[in-house]
Amino acid sequence: MTNPMRHRWAIMGLWLLSSVAGFMMVISVGLLLPSISADLGLSPTQQGFYGSAAFLGNLFLTLPISWWVSRYRPKILTTVTFTLSSALMFVQSWGPNFGVLLLGRLGFGISTLAREPARVLLMHRLFTPREFILVSSVYNLLFGLVVGGGLILTPIILSRVGDDWRRVLLTFAVTLGVLAVLWTVLGSDGEEPSESEQSEADPEDGRLGIIKRVLGYKDSGLRARVRWARLWRGRRL
Repeated sequence: MTNPMRHRWAIMGLWLLSSVAGFMMVISVGLLLPSISADLGLSPTQQGFYGSAAFLGNLFLTLPISWWVSRYRPKILTTVTFTLSSALMFVQSWGPNFGVLLLGRLGFGISTLAREPARVLLMHRLFTPREFILVSSVYNLLFGLVVGGGLILTPIILSRVGDDWRRVLLTFAVTLGVLAVLWTVLGSDGEEPSESEQSEADPEDGRLGIIKRVLGYKDSGLRARVRWARLWRGRRL
């Protein structure tokens, strides 16, 4: 059996790339609104509801969904949410009316939100707290590259398919399906925390254990720099 720690950057990199691809699709759909509105005759109000639907889940469901899905293993959680995202993007590409389109986008936003706890679990299992900043930096870098690139490529794809927004959404759906398959084959749950690490957390507060450990982590290098600064000031005085 392959040791996930040997391939931790490949595993985490695949997850991060897949995740930011989903966020890119959430954001870039706004570029398709003129074509969608012309086809389905959406009013400005309907356009606003459709554009914001993916973020409504973040507004009302962030805490309960994150709390509920954090009980599942990262691999299965990521696979299920990517499969749902792909299916819901297919629904949007087919949507014959505003109601179906709205429900598809709302569900897509919820599935994207539900995937995020897997990132925290994978970071905890594959990396040390000192490396969390580096992983987060890579995530931010990929977010800028993929989302920015998506905003550039979406209008190009739209023009290449004759202003057919359905084919663009279909392309997004297929891409998410491919990412789901790749993660199913190549992804991993990481290494389970040892019993000693699990015992550090309050059993009644297990899901907050990761956050507590991260917030409680103290950088010895920072303490050393503070001590040297104090000594230097003392010598100058």
